[in-house]
Amino acid sequence: MSTERQRQHIVHVQDRIKKYEYALKAFIALEYKFCTLESATVYQGKKLRIPEDKSGRGEREVTPDMTVETTGQKLLYRAVVEIKESLPALPKDWDGVVGQLEKYRLASGGWDNTVPDTPHDVMLVTNAPHAEKFASWVKDDHTRSGMAKWLIVITVVATKYYGKDFIEITKIHGRARNPRIDNKLASPKGCQIPLYEIMRKMGRMKFYDSNPPVEYTMTILWDHVFSKFVHAKKLQKITDGEKVTISVSMKQIQKKIKSFAPRTNQGCVRRSWISDAMSTFEKMNVVSREDGDSFVITYRTHRIPTTEWITSRTAKL
Repeated sequence: MSTERQRQHIVHVQDRIKKYEYALKAFIALEYKFCTLESATVYQGKKLRIPEDKSGRGEREVTPDMTVETTGQKLLYRAVVEIKESLPALPKDWDGVVGQLEKYRLASGGWDNTVPDTPHDVMLVTNAPHAEKFASWVKDDHTRSGMAKWLIVITVVATKYYGKDFIEITKIHGRARNPRIDNKLASPKGCQIPLYEIMRKMGRMKFYDSNPPVEYTMTILWDHVFSKFVHAKKLQKITDGEKVTISVSMKQIQKKIKSFAPRTNQGCVRRSWISDAMSTFEKMNVVSREDGDSFVITYRTHRIPTTEWITSRTAKL
């Protein structure tokens, strides 16, 4: 691969990782805020059902990024949340997003509370430039389902106030059925969450139900999983910058990596993601495959960030 193509590869991977991490940050911030506002139950990867339609099409199943639900008798509330790290640049390429949101609007089965005909909100969450453009397009009523009336568009951004870091959630279109949630989201400053309040969760949750760039999975494995298999006698060698060998099975990796999945969707990290990562490590000559599903890893720490090391190596493959 030429030097220019290597550079383009690195930039492309860094951009994809940045988008994946944006979605993770949005998940964590939204879950925190919904639970704080109304003690809601928040699920990731919950399966909902769309009933049979008038044309005779049978019941269908959908899996939104996030569902929100309160089950109190006084105020039932439900919401389906779709998080998009970004949207296609041109509205003509938004049909897939629109179709997805329209299906979520029809989801009536699979909720915790089985009270029939309880309405729910549909929320699209993305970063500010994309959200504003999509909201403007929706307001002009470009969809057949009257999306302008039922869709809520939200942005989640990192910001600073008086030198302190915050995550800010802001509604830029639509109205939530829960007055308290709507008032919070509609306030001039949106919902501001001090970053320190969710730092612990951000340090633990590294995946959601979407395939990340292989370099991202490799980074999590190297920094947070493989290191757990370094026995005490080898720790000093690692500290001294030396290489050590680690033997680990696929089953052990899967068990460890589960702890970095959402608590309500522990199985979201697919075996194929791990297999792709391990195969790429093999190409980098830092992993060799033993009999069955076992691996020998030549492990060490690096002076540069692990993502940078991995991406620079994969650019040469």
